[in-house]
Amino acid sequence: MLIEPGLDDRNNPNVTDPLNRNENANSPIDWSYGSTPQSRLNNRSIEFTAGKIVGGSSMINGMMYIRTAVREIDCWEQLGAKGWNWDTLWPFYKGIERFVDPTPEQAEAGAGVIPEYHGRSGDVAVSYPSQLLTGNFSSTLAAIWEALGVSVCQDANGGNVEGYTVRPMMVDRESGLRASAATAFYYPITDRANLSLIQGTALNLL
Repeated sequence: MLIEPGLDDRNNPNVTDPLNRNENANSPIDWSYGSTPQSRLNNRSIEFTAGKIVGGSSMINGMMYIRTAVREIDCWEQLGAKGWNWDTLWPFYKGIERFVDPTPEQAEAGAGVIPEYHGRSGDVAVSYPSQLLTGNFSSTLAAIWEALGVSVCQDANGGNVEGYTVRPMMVDRESGLRASAATAFYYPITDRANLSLIQGTALNLL
């Protein structure tokens, strides 16, 4: 069973086209959560986007594909979640990923990869999409950051996220479309007889 208050809006061009990703904030597929007034921000409230759509926030986010730092994951176990640490999760990180190496042109523009950090046969498409590449501007940025003492991180998906990096994205490079939790894990199995989608309902766990 999949419980999702939002729509199955899989053909929305603002969802499928990575170049339209900024059009989803404050739309019908965004929860648009507001914070309480923040005293250190002149009592302003901050808005957070979250996907109100089948596929959740993976359908409207920025699609950046960078894994959390090792020490942050290991803190889960230190706080009591036995077995939830970087080493035990590492095979699953790689197992869900279908990574495509950057082209020579993308590599020249700063798209780095350490092959052992990536899986190649999973369900989540990850690539350096050509339409979003920063071009020669990346080398200029890298030089600026290095002059400020910030080193280049060739591939941030090995648990070290410090430094300047050109990140891969959850985009299917062949089709140029967004990859998401829905495209990877839900759409392929929607015809299963033992799977139900309940829409218009929010699950209250409080």
